[in-house]
Amino acid sequence: WIHAQSSNPIWFGAEPHERTVFFGYTTTTLLLFTMTLLFRKKIPSVNQISLIRHIGLVALGLAFVSLPPYIYFKGVEVPLATTFLHKILPMFRTYARLGIFVQLCAILIATVCLSFLIKKTSYKKRFITIFLFCAFSLFEFLNIPPLRVTDFSTLPPEYRWLKEQAKETIVIHYPKSFSVADELLMQTFHEHAFTNFHVQSYYYDLWNSIEYFDIDYRAAEKLAALGIDYAFIHKKLLFDKPNLIDSLWYTRALPEKSSFDPQKLMPGFKLEKDFEKTTILKIDVPGPPIMAVFTKKASGLTQDWPTGRSLAFGKRENRIYLENLVEKANPRELKILLKFDGIGIDKMTFNGEALDVEKEEHQLTLKPFENIINIEGIGVVSVKNIQITPLE
Repeated sequence: WIHAQSSNPIWFGAEPHERTVFFGYTTTTLLLFTMTLLFRKKIPSVNQISLIRHIGLVALGLAFVSLPPYIYFKGVEVPLATTFLHKILPMFRTYARLGIFVQLCAILIATVCLSFLIKKTSYKKRFITIFLFCAFSLFEFLNIPPLRVTDFSTLPPEYRWLKEQAKETIVIHYPKSFSVADELLMQTFHEHAFTNFHVQSYYYDLWNSIEYFDIDYRAAEKLAALGIDYAFIHKKLLFDKPNLIDSLWYTRALPEKSSFDPQKLMPGFKLEKDFEKTTILKIDVPGPPIMAVFTKKASGLTQDWPTGRSLAFGKRENRIYLENLVEKANPRELKILLKFDGIGIDKMTFNGEALDVEKEEHQLTLKPFENIINIEGIGVVSVKNIQITPLE
């Protein structure tokens, strides 16, 4: 509230954009004068005093709720209001945004001081007083050169090309760090779907299996299984200017020394268009994609399991996720034969149903998307066979 954010055009503060709601020094000065007038009992209006007290209490309450969930005092973690509020109302993700309303409350209280000053000046000087305060307040947030405005009047050619595609198209953008916000903006123009898992997406872990499109020989199969038609490889940033509200703006395209070569593609990729900033690859996989992605989230290990590969587990409780990447428009049944070599397996379940720990091999039918194997014990599990049956 007091320190200017890094994107402020005048003060150039050090605070990140999303961690501050800068009042402005004009509002802060008026706010301090208002508090001085209140304590010295210089405010004659009972209504104004009541306004300050009520709005002040609201502002303090909102400020307290917008604080982080914890503070640390001499190494001790002390929970604050949002810790408990999030348990009661988990649908509200970011209570810190209530800080915006604190700014509105501060402005309302500051107007009391401005009103007091106007009444103390002569009629001829009132206009000048109002003008000076408003002008300086606007000056603090004025968008002076270099302008903080991005020109969208001329759209990149790759998005004009996408707009021309007649059929409904699904695209994915590389690198993994490509800005979803930028694509949501472009989507208002091209009106096609895209599949970039946001960090809070339920399927974000799938990035670990499709991220390395330039070295993974099965990447195209996985993308085809997700129903993706084209991969947009961003070689250069869409917008050349630094994005002051995106601290990672420089990571939104491939690094300058990237090994990506549009003439040397992994199987299943076909060069469709090569623009200055973006290469467009068509997903061209012969036959139906046969792919399940196995993840072991508890250990942080995520990998694609083609037949013959194995994964070791050694915790007291192991949870292995099997992601059946099935298209909604092309449903299929996926059966997978797993072999378990257990040093000591006490209990196993698949999607909540018990498995016989004495059997070495289990054929499992995967439902669309997430399936879960829970294992208590130590051992190795490997894929012996994958069978796909299209559903009518």
